[in-house]
Amino acid sequence: GTASALNMGLSRATGDYICWLSSDDVYAENKIKNQLAFMTETNGFFSYTNYHLINHVGSVTSRGIGIYYPNRIQMLKEMYKGNFINGCTVMIKKEVFDYVGTFDESLTYTHDYDMWLRIIKQFVVYYINEPLLYYRVHEKMGTMKHARTIRKEVKRVKATHKSSIQQVIAQEQAK
Repeated sequence: GTASALNMGLSRATGDYICWLSSDDVYAENKIKNQLAFMTETNGFFSYTNYHLINHVGSVTSRGIGIYYPNRIQMLKEMYKGNFINGCTVMIKKEVFDYVGTFDESLTYTHDYDMWLRIIKQFVVYYINEPLLYYRVHEKMGTMKHARTIRKEVKRVKATHKSSIQQVIAQEQAK
């Protein structure tokens, strides 16, 4: 599955930052350069970017659909409701995985959602409002074909993180 492939990549990666690209999506020409410059400048550990939707032939169908929340509390609340971070827009400092662990291989479709919840509880999340990914939407994509299984996994991920997310939100509100 995808989680095991990502974990294998993580175990073999030699760089300081991690990002990946799904086989049906396309990076903007300057994605790595721009995002790495941002991460270096901010000393960021996790960032994600805006992105465009494309169809099966690569034509843009929707522009700039990334979602950003301006404060940590709102981001935590909204992320708990559902995953709004596209995994192929992400860049993560490799050492983050020393703190949060690797992708949960028992989650076939929501391993990324689980990972983002683990990360945002411990690290500042940066958003780059520049579309650096073209995300392909088509009939055969997993999110459409496996929607029922995904809904079950989402419930499991939410149950796993409910109390810890509530605890972090309470800590943030007390500041």
